[in-house]
Amino acid sequence: MSQRQCLPVEDDDSDVDSEINFNLAQISAHKYLKSVRLEREQIKEIVSAEIPESCIIQNEPVQISNKRQFQSKEWQEHQKDLFENIRSKICIIRNKNIEDRVLKELPMNIEEEIECIKYCRENEPLLSIILTMDSYRQIENFVEMLADYFFENVEDLKLKNLNDVCDELVWIGKWAYALLACLRIPLGPEVHNSIRMIAKACLNILDHFKTQSNLPYDSKQFIHLNLLVTIIANNFHQYDLLSL
Repeated sequence: MSQRQCLPVEDDDSDVDSEINFNLAQISAHKYLKSVRLEREQIKEIVSAEIPESCIIQNEPVQISNKRQFQSKEWQEHQKDLFENIRSKICIIRNKNIEDRVLKELPMNIEEEIECIKYCRENEPLLSIILTMDSYRQIENFVEMLADYFFENVEDLKLKNLNDVCDELVWIGKWAYALLACLRIPLGPEVHNSIRMIAKACLNILDHFKTQSNLPYDSKQFIHLNLLVTIIANNFHQYDLLSL
């Protein structure tokens, strides 16, 4: 702590001497400030204290636990490159098959959330289904719908069965990854907010799972969560998510 003088006090020794009793009430503000300065001068700049032996623990390893752990930098870089490669291939295929996609119909009504969620639970996000979405806005709508469902269903994890949550993560993770691979940068404000909701939902689950002793941290579910956060942070330039 700095001991620099904060308020100017004249060096007039007629009011205060070095033997002042600091416990007595001061007569004036000027005299009080001078007494404070004298008291400060009597305080040592460096103070040391002995640690009682009872507070010293011998031969105990120090354990440091981070709030959450992500995979290695090498793993993140590999996933980033793999995702970009997949996104490039999907873009090429979409451009080559526009006419074929227009002729197909979606196997579910994308405007009905309940119907979409039911379909996603029961089916894999096949490329043939993704390509059926004949407009980019349909893909954005699907991402927004999935993000809303994901975020709303992990807000109260303490009240949910963790096994049920793990089951949800399987299909949500697959569909989220597939839909992210169809997005183009720059993102619109709605879909930008949606992918951040997905990442934050993943982080919420990570934080909650770390408090559960019956779930190993290196379980498959955590890798899925790390993967989605890594992709959203690195491939969509949301780097602040890695430090939340």
